Amino acid sequence: MTSIWLGPAVAAVLLLVLYTPGPGRRLRHRMMYGAARKVWAGGSAVVGVRVVAGRQDGLTTSWRRGAAVVTPGRVDFTRYVAGMSFYQRPAPPMQIVGIDGPPRRIRGSALLWLDPDCQVTTLRTPTATVEFAVMPPIPAESVLARLRWPAPPG
Repeated sequence: MTSIWLGPAVAAVLLLVLYTPGPGRRLRHRMMYGAARKVWAGGSAVVGVRVVAGRQDGLTTSWRRGAAVVTPGRVDFTRYVAGMSFYQRPAPPMQIVGIDGPPRRIRGSALLWLDPDCQVTTLRTPTATVEFAVMPPIPAESVLARLRWPAPPG
């Protein structure tokens, strides 16, 4: 009978350790952020995306985590299905026509779905307003700088 409860008990202790301040936070950062640095070095960032107003193909009003390749004026987002990075589904590319405001800390119910240390900014496409959350350790400003960089003529 104890073996039935051992799995959930171990999972609960692991979650408690990983999501409490102190040593658990350092362990979580080492585990999660090492992978994010490798992804950013390869040209994409781990992000969360959701539609705030309007319609954007491939996205909904719920937060979706995935990888985004950011180029001037364009975001190619590939969402992680069921939160698993090895099972991905690409969304149509988003043409970005504007960035509204500087990055801010995440708050509210989004804390349930995204890393509490991520930074959110609002992007405008021709058909929608989208919230774009950049996961640490990648600074949101460096991702937005790639997005703002002047596109080559032609």
